[in-house]
Amino acid sequence: MLRLDANFVLEMINILVLFLILRKLLFRPVMDIMEKRRQMIEGKLQEASREKEQAESLKREYEDIRGKAKEESRQIILQAKEEAQREARQLIEEGQKEARRQLEEAKASIEEKQTQALLDVKAQAAVLSMEAAKKLLENPQSSAYQEFIRKEGRQKV
Repeated sequence: MLRLDANFVLEMINILVLFLILRKLLFRPVMDIMEKRRQMIEGKLQEASREKEQAESLKREYEDIRGKAKEESRQIILQAKEEAQREARQLIEEGQKEARRQLEEAKASIEEKQTQALLDVKAQAAVLSMEAAKKLLENPQSSAYQEFIRKEGRQKV
């Protein structure tokens, strides 16, 4: 059996005192350091989780803004195309109006020139007729004058 002698009891007391001293001086500070470290790690994990959520939120915002920017750019492009088509149609209409106006001016100018040419021809014909009549009247002996008189005489009768 186990003998309890004084050495054994003293050794047990020494071990107990050593345990209490180590507990006070070593275990408790080590445990406190470990607890502080655990709390620090938990804090860092929570901070990392918050930062991760914030990063995801920023990513969603970025994607929303990017999507909106793409949609705005599409709208701007569509508006620019519509404006360009509108301006092109307007330019074409203005060009057609100008072409019609120039065509009308050209027709009017041609008609005016044609009328003027006809008047010039009539005037020249009148002048030539007058000159021919004058030549005929100046020379009553000519056969053309005699023939004219005969035709005039027959038509009067």
